[in-house]
Amino acid sequence: ADVWVFHIPLALSFIAHHGLVFPQLQGMLFYSTQPDFQEILFSVAMLAVPNYAAAGVVNVAVLFGFIAFLPSFAKRARDIQFIAVCLLFFWGKSLALSASEPMGDMSRSCFSIAAFLFAYRYATGFRCFDLVMSALLAGAAVASKYTELITPALIFIAVAPLMLNKRGTWFHVVPAGMIFLAVAGVWYIRNAILLGNPLFPFLFGHPGL
Repeated sequence: ADVWVFHIPLALSFIAHHGLVFPQLQGMLFYSTQPDFQEILFSVAMLAVPNYAAAGVVNVAVLFGFIAFLPSFAKRARDIQFIAVCLLFFWGKSLALSASEPMGDMSRSCFSIAAFLFAYRYATGFRCFDLVMSALLAGAAVASKYTELITPALIFIAVAPLMLNKRGTWFHVVPAGMIFLAVAGVWYIRNAILLGNPLFPFLFGHPGL
């Protein structure tokens, strides 16, 4: 039901209005104010192929990208581990079917888990690239759902103490913070300006609901 109530209508609204408007869906303020990064991706695909199936392909592409990313942590036999990971993910029919549905949960979860994995990689080598990638993916997750705000919070809590004794690593926070805000900030800044509540309709007040 969610696909037809707001995921696809939001994607079509982005296409029809050439981007952001407010409210994105007339008469549906609840759905029009939440982070819509996934629906932006869906709309880009549907610009090329004007069919809801194109939105499902986006999720499948994200899932396969995530599967291809996981074996990068392996030291040996990455090809075998790639096959093993594919079997793990697609053994159950429900997961394979849900991956092709134009919902936000599958790809959002992939973004979030990948953000944690890049944060782990950063904690072991302190490469700026890894922290920036973690921030980029955490931003994509936060731009997809409010509850994902816990992802960057947990990453900061885990990584910050390790950076205390590493000279120069705090400069890595600047590009990471900039890329995170560039991806995730627009949705929360929009709500704060227009509704006085960055997490509308949750917490704080509920104007117009």
